[in-house]
Amino acid sequence: GEGAADEDAAAERATPADQDSPVTAALPLVEDDRLVAEPLRVGSRLPEIDLAVMRQLLAVTPELLGSESTDLSLRIDQLDGYVLRSDLGWQAVFGHYSPTLQAPDTVPRQVQCLAWLLASREAKLERVRLSVADDICGTFTRHG
Repeated sequence: GEGAADEDAAAERATPADQDSPVTAALPLVEDDRLVAEPLRVGSRLPEIDLAVMRQLLAVTPELLGSESTDLSLRIDQLDGYVLRSDLGWQAVFGHYSPTLQAPDTVPRQVQCLAWLLASREAKLERVRLSVADDICGTFTRHG
């Protein structure tokens, strides 16, 4: 309805000063710590590949993963690329995406891999690097 259109318009006009408004409070947050030649500004456009990956990873919920987490956060950094973090302490490293390195269409397989690992190891999982090549689901480290 019209309410959704009004919220979309308000979100497009949001500025950093508006971070506490009801509209921006409902928007997902991505912490981007990559080194970039030109920092993003209000009105800047993200590359399509980043948008494709972010849309998929921001749609991941604890319920979708079968996780006991109550909160997931998404971070991007220079070293690991995209990292999904749980309030339970585990981190899932999805990696970097580019047309030549890893395409965004690998995200669903990585999410499936993560759900499989969490089903049997969530209480022990500390960090997992989701590598879905060559029939490998991922490499991980455990607590204790």
